[in-house]
Amino acid sequence: MSTEADSSLDGSRVELEEMLEIYDLSGSNRGFMSRENYYSMIQAEFQADGKITTQVKGVRLMLLHTDGCIYVQRRSTKKRVNPGLYDKAVGGHVTAKDDHHPDPVMGDFDVAMSKESNGEIGVKIRIVAPEDYVAELKKADLETEAVCMAIDTISPWKVERIIVDPILGPNPVSIIQPWMNRFYIGYYDGGIQFKDGEAQGIQLYKPHDLADELRLIPKKFTADIADMYNRFSEFFMPLEVCISRHEQGGRK
Repeated sequence: MSTEADSSLDGSRVELEEMLEIYDLSGSNRGFMSRENYYSMIQAEFQADGKITTQVKGVRLMLLHTDGCIYVQRRSTKKRVNPGLYDKAVGGHVTAKDDHHPDPVMGDFDVAMSKESNGEIGVKIRIVAPEDYVAELKKADLETEAVCMAIDTISPWKVERIIVDPILGPNPVSIIQPWMNRFYIGYYDGGIQFKDGEAQGIQLYKPHDLADELRLIPKKFTADIADMYNRFSEFFMPLEVCISRHEQGGRK
């Protein structure tokens, strides 16, 4: 892993190990910054002005069992962001693409999604084009891999994050963070293996049960999963229904 340094947006010298591409809210690239420096900057900006004027690339996955239940991850209580809340299956940042990292897959949403899934829950995912999604699902071994497709990209996608940080004070702090985010849906029936301390549990929810709890106990869940449920509930169905609709000429 490279430890070369270069100038970030704030003029400091930073290591390039965990770099993020920074965009303004219109989608124009403003350069790159270390993840640590970026979050320090936007927290200070939000505290001062009540808003954040930049965004970074992110990925989010809603993962389904073939019976139509939704995998819901419980975040570790030791996490600094959204500790202990129930969340989508997988989410994370897209690593920056820059001159010091010439690998052409850096900065790629799909590559980031695959890395995050393997790193957080130990699930190998295969991302396919929407037009191939159902055909690939029909022939895949979903006990050993998840088959997924991208369903939307939103920029800026503004979502609440609850931050617990002694530096910010004794109480949790809420910020609204914009993202340039790509969303994915997929099916998987295999095992889950937590790898990096992101999660401390996972459970399967029937879609209507999740909808009820999101309505009745909203503080149990992250804003991510609440927003994603509202946006993408049309995709939450058993695999056999998904295939049937496709074969009848419905949405894939």
